[in-house]
Amino acid sequence: ATYDELVSIGQLDLIKDDKLRNTANAVYDFPLYDTVYESAYNSKYRELFRMQIHSQIQLALSTHCGDKNVEPLDYQGIVDSIDYPCDLPIDDQRIAEAAQTIRTETSFLPYVRLRLVQLQSNVFSLEYYYPEVSDNLKTFRETNEGG
Repeated sequence: ATYDELVSIGQLDLIKDDKLRNTANAVYDFPLYDTVYESAYNSKYRELFRMQIHSQIQLALSTHCGDKNVEPLDYQGIVDSIDYPCDLPIDDQRIAEAAQTIRTETSFLPYVRLRLVQLQSNVFSLEYYYPEVSDNLKTFRETNEGG
């Protein structure tokens, strides 16, 4: 939001550090991020999951086990924002049915493999084609973790 505001008022030069300003430009104007978002949102695995798993479970997963929003630069908050224990307020029978569906529906495994390869490809593209962006982000992360 801050970046968008600086751009909209024509004050991006308020970011005095050239490396930080150039990295922000690269990140926020980066076409790969749109690709990553859209591939996740439109993935065949997600579509199959939506078609096969009861909506009550999907809602509970989203509400109780979904990714947590983290404030920018909250590096401690990132730690437990995706992989954290969660309890679903769903009866065991319904959960068992969903697990059985995932185990027996033959399309789930190939779509999970496809999604994994898509993600690996995106990471490779970032590191190979845009090393300055990924290197700068790593540098900023290390700088902020160190104090």
